[in-house]
Amino acid sequence: MTANKIKVLPQILTQSLFKLVLDENEIATSELKTNQGLRILSMNKNKMVDLNGFTRLFNLEEFSIQENEITTLEGLSNLPKLTKLMLNGNKLEKLDHLPVLECIEEIFLDGNQIASLAEISKLKILKTLTHISMGGNPITEEKGEEFKKEVLILLYDELPNLKKINGEAFT
Repeated sequence: MTANKIKVLPQILTQSLFKLVLDENEIATSELKTNQGLRILSMNKNKMVDLNGFTRLFNLEEFSIQENEITTLEGLSNLPKLTKLMLNGNKLEKLDHLPVLECIEEIFLDGNQIASLAEISKLKILKTLTHISMGGNPITEEKGEEFKKEVLILLYDELPNLKKINGEAFT
């Protein structure tokens, strides 16, 4: 259902839906709650401004909501199996309302408006993170080559599984 000019994502009641790709539509709101079968959801290039309407997707493993107008992480809850979250190209300045995502391994925040290490320190609650990607944010531009080192100093003791920052592995 890509590029169909869909404006509202209604509740989809089927439990047999495993993967849903709704890229390049005009979706601004979602009622996609409590869909037990959904494992992969892609909503890139829509008009979403928040993450409300995605609660209780208990089996969701991958969520890609890139190039939208997201300004807050509020509403991103009850996703106990989420391992990969892609929020590239949104308008996030703060990582407030970031819930504990018990299985999250990868988070992609490239091309947002995150400007301080204090915001990055909020990722400490994601104990299973292995990969953080934040290229193209004001903080990464400001810190340049020092960004990776400062993130390591800030998060290494809190995130023992962390292996990559901005796609680069470290030892």
